[in-house]
Amino acid sequence: MAISPDSSNKTNFPCTGVATAVDGSGISMGIGSSNTHDVYSWGTSNASGKLCRRDPLDHPTPRHVPAKAHYDGPSVPRRVYVGGTEESGHAALLTMHGELWMCGCDRWQQLGLGSPHGGASGYTWTQIWHTQFQRNHFVSNHVTIRDVALGGDHTLVLANDKDGTVYSFGKGAEGQLGLRTKPFVHAPTPSPKLSHPHNAAVCAIRDCSLTLDPEGRVQQMAGKCRNFEQALAACRQRARTHGLLQESDKSASGEDTAPSA
Repeated sequence: MAISPDSSNKTNFPCTGVATAVDGSGISMGIGSSNTHDVYSWGTSNASGKLCRRDPLDHPTPRHVPAKAHYDGPSVPRRVYVGGTEESGHAALLTMHGELWMCGCDRWQQLGLGSPHGGASGYTWTQIWHTQFQRNHFVSNHVTIRDVALGGDHTLVLANDKDGTVYSFGKGAEGQLGLRTKPFVHAPTPSPKLSHPHNAAVCAIRDCSLTLDPEGRVQQMAGKCRNFEQALAACRQRARTHGLLQESDKSASGEDTAPSA
């Protein structure tokens, strides 16, 4: 799923952050937060609740997402993220207080709402999808979050720590979770393959997971990573917009896509 940078917003309301995506079937979705800290979503499909609203109708123009008391008020939205495939979709919201909220399809545990002790057994969720934002307690309660990325059916969370720890969860059959095995699904857990002290940002592109160093070069890679150059360029731009990367002519051109040694 190709994720566009924040600057691509074409909506008519004042936004502080926007994430949009188009899947392989042409279904588009987006989510944004306004200057008044309201959350909006729009798209040509609300399948699996990925627009974070109860109604099943399509909304090609932005509509307000009713806020739950948990993230309303002082815990205002800071950044928004989207991901998914033709058959699913999920969204994430990171608040100013570092809380991670998720909605949409949870068929593969890509919302990370199940206990980390569920491991690869799966089926630890309460619902197969969520039409309202749910707080991911298992990551945001113990980690200061630096970056988030949503792939086809998995999620990456980069911790703001000296080890560059990446937490991965969701579908993992292609190795996109960067674990020592390739579990069909997995609850939130540190990824030994993706974690690296030089990590500055994360990218999740369909069944591919990537981390970027401070200059925007690919640091670590896991999963089925093919034909991802355009989406990688968009991920780099998003990371720069969020102040996670240094300016670099080489990385900005997209010429360096190979993992560093």
